[in-house]
Amino acid sequence: MELDQVLYGNLRIPLAIHWATSTVDAYLIVKYADQIQEENPIGDALIRLGPQVGHVNGVVPHPLPTGKRPDVSLLVAVKMFGTILALGVLLLLFQKWPAGAQLIVAALSVFQFMLMLYIFH
Repeated sequence: MELDQVLYGNLRIPLAIHWATSTVDAYLIVKYADQIQEENPIGDALIRLGPQVGHVNGVVPHPLPTGKRPDVSLLVAVKMFGTILALGVLLLLFQKWPAGAQLIVAALSVFQFMLMLYIFH
């Protein structure tokens, strides 16, 4: 299957759902960082690890007074990397195994749609 068929064919909507869910999730994490209660233990660990990562020669990129908003930059970066990686794997799958990739994309779209409903619940 050609890349044009994947990007402009029957995969447009499922890939858009995946991208939109990830984007909305990242936006809400940044917007409500001061109120975030991460339920995922890995996400919680990334939030706690965030202030310790990214310092160059002892310079803190965005120093915040203690007790204010938590540093969610590492969590958002890992989520965006995961989204890009997942979309890349899906494109590769569509080139190598179109029938199986369509099933995977359908399942992923349902999961992402349910995740979006959970986010706005």
